[in-house]
Amino acid sequence: MRHVWKDIRLGLRLLARERGFTAAAILTLALGIGANTAVFAVVHRVLLADLPYADAGRVLVISQRAPESGFLHLGVSEGELEALRTRTPAASSTPART
Repeated sequence: MRHVWKDIRLGLRLLARERGFTAAAILTLALGIGANTAVFAVVHRVLLADLPYADAGRVLVISQRAPESGFLHLGVSEGELEALRTRTPAASSTPART
């Protein structure tokens, strides 16, 4: 344990002597930690957190495909949504748009 404390004291003395290197190292660490925290916060909120809806496991995304025109996810009209509500039990409780 005595050698560990000697190494720590030596490291601190070297950092105190090389102030430019110490400032650059601390700035790099601070920017890295801050960027990592920001990215994790966004990933957590977008990908990991539960949706802010009651019974979020039942949320549906309703879209249609038109690959011949290059569109893979098109919205649906009010009429198509109403037709889906009447034909599909899973979509029976979808709220109407306001």
